[in-house]
Amino acid sequence: MHGIKRGTAELAILSVLEHGPLHGYEMARRIEQQTKGALRFTLAALYPMLYRMEQRGWIRGAWKPAAAAAGGAVIASRVWERKSCRRCAGNGRNSSARSGA
Repeated sequence: MHGIKRGTAELAILSVLEHGPLHGYEMARRIEQQTKGALRFTLAALYPMLYRMEQRGWIRGAWKPAAAAAGGAVIASRVWERKSCRRCAGNGRNSSARSGA
């Protein structure tokens, strides 16, 4: 990721999670599509970043049953979603609500 500014990856993650919860693989795929290949994540690089963002309180991860595997075992995968941020509410779409406009 040479030539890409610090924080770009986190912003890309928050951007794709704005539309709803995603699994890591789908998140990586959408980021690659949205950035036209400028940002590409391996899952080995993505998941540590997601856990750091969760520790900072920016996103939330939860284990959800994904599917039944052969033999009836249920496979669980981690789904990530963006947490609401009061401090961020004044930026972007909601700013007119605060100013009374």
